Amino acid sequence: MGPRASGWWIAYLLVFGAGLLVALSVRRWDMAALALAILLVGLVTIARSLQQQLAMHLLACGFAAASTVLAATGGRLVQALLGVLAVLVLVAIVPSARREGSGGRIRTEELVGLTVPQAERLLGYPRRREPRGLALPVVVPVPFGPRPAGADPASRAQLVVTSVAVDPAASWIAFGVAPLGAVPPLDRRGRAALQAELVSRVGGFSADLRSALRPDGPERRTVSPGGSPRLGPVVTQR
Repeated sequence: MGPRASGWWIAYLLVFGAGLLVALSVRRWDMAALALAILLVGLVTIARSLQQQLAMHLLACGFAAASTVLAATGGRLVQALLGVLAVLVLVAIVPSARREGSGGRIRTEELVGLTVPQAERLLGYPRRREPRGLALPVVVPVPFGPRPAGADPASRAQLVVTSVAVDPAASWIAFGVAPLGAVPPLDRRGRAALQAELVSRVGGFSADLRSALRPDGPERRTVSPGGSPRLGPVVTQR
């Protein structure tokens, strides 16, 4: 759900893929490793999950480091310095990729265990780049309990996502949440039970989401599952 991946990955594939083949043909392993590192960063936008995005970033860091070592052992100082610079840049990208993603898909189950603001940041809400104009997330107590104070940003920061359901036809997304001090077990069985509870109460389903390429309009709305659009945050409990 969301826009297609940016077409820039095709340019990365053509340019740095060709560079990789040339480096391999002349057995310049340091250049090949550096080209592969840059290629991986360019292809991260077509990753199918946040986990894949982070894995590609870490692999890129590894190949850039390998390029530095190979160049240094081969006496190519300029190439080694270029590799060091690439490592520093790629390592600096990783924290941002963990917080906000890198343009690839994010599975809704990957939001489980994050606080509500962290999950909203991954989906692009602070930058008005939410997937396909999804309304602000509604928060639902899962497991069932007292209604969380979801309209208060400070309180939302104390809520942990336990499950996620989406209905693209109605443009809503719901977070099952629990207070920080009362988060149930989030192992595989626990996640499945919490997801089933949320879906049974509000409907929807799991999905793969991608943030919009450009910021949306300034107005924000929240759509309750089964309800009409509303402005501002809302709390839904059934």
